Amino acid sequence: MFTSKKWLFGGSALVVTLAMSGTVAFAAGHKESFAQSYQAHVATEAQLMNEVQTTNLTTSETDLLSVVQDIGQQVGNLYNVEQNLIQERSSIPVLNERPVINHKLLNKLEKHRQAILRNNEHAWQLVIDYSHHPRKKGELAAAIREHNMDSKELLKVDKRIARVQDNGQLSNWHKYPYHDSMASLYNTILRLQNAEIHYTRVLLSMEKTSQSGTTVTTTGSTYGN
Repeated sequence: MFTSKKWLFGGSALVVTLAMSGTVAFAAGHKESFAQSYQAHVATEAQLMNEVQTTNLTTSETDLLSVVQDIGQQVGNLYNVEQNLIQERSSIPVLNERPVINHKLLNKLEKHRQAILRNNEHAWQLVIDYSHHPRKKGELAAAIREHNMDSKELLKVDKRIARVQDNGQLSNWHKYPYHDSMASLYNTILRLQNAEIHYTRVLLSMEKTSQSGTTVTTTGSTYGN
């Protein structure tokens, strides 16, 4: 049983403090969209937590509350990591680097792509020719299969070419000092915040059920999971 909201917020002090301050200090160079989303999620979670009752909780409610608090703590930790990485970026020396693309592999893939295109065009011409001859249904079916196989192979090669080009861009460590990992970190933080908000709403529904003695249907978080 919990008897104090002060104790409740203790496990997520960073999240609540940031929300109550009304503003969040974000380091220079921070993506504005991430900053805005993070701040909005912090404010939403703080508002929901203010609605949580901290006395006479059932075992299930207590367990879920612990999960919510732990998610909030992990979000705070990851946010600190993100802030440190942004600040430390200025300490990384500026090197005159250019993207290093594997041109040998890229040329090989481009030649393979051109060969597939030629085969694909030939197969499609056969499809057109055989479609005008009712007695060549077998040949028509074979031409269609070949055309479809070539089309699938072309998609695979295009994806490989894109990866080679992307990897070349990521070799520019000045432009991507953390090998483009920050985008994944932003996404992880926001998704964990969504989870925290979602489970807090579930907790509130459980509390209403316990208080009313009736079944309350919970709706999914508008922020997703």
